[in-house]
Amino acid sequence: MFKYVLKRLALMIFVLFAIMTICFVLIKSLPLTVNATVGQDAARLEAIIESRGYRKPIMEQYGIYLSRIFHGDWGIGINMEQGTYVIENFKQRLPATMLINVYAMLLSV
Repeated sequence: MFKYVLKRLALMIFVLFAIMTICFVLIKSLPLTVNATVGQDAARLEAIIESRGYRKPIMEQYGIYLSRIFHGDWGIGINMEQGTYVIENFKQRLPATMLINVYAMLLSV
């Protein structure tokens, strides 16, 4: 039984790594341009692009991406409340999400 659990955990880590890699590749395949819709925040967006290392080679970006994900730095939400960090928004909304899930599980049972 213990061997089975370890095997499933190893598979879970592999799947998580594969999903993170696919997400990285899909996000990097999007065009990254500063257009007129950004308006006055174009300089701010350009500063974020430079500070986050988006102009570096792709493999170096991938290493930075993995490092930041595992250290809890999920980036800055550009379309969120004026540059707050994604992890802060995640922490703020997590309790309500968990409560909804508990209610849904109770209702389904």
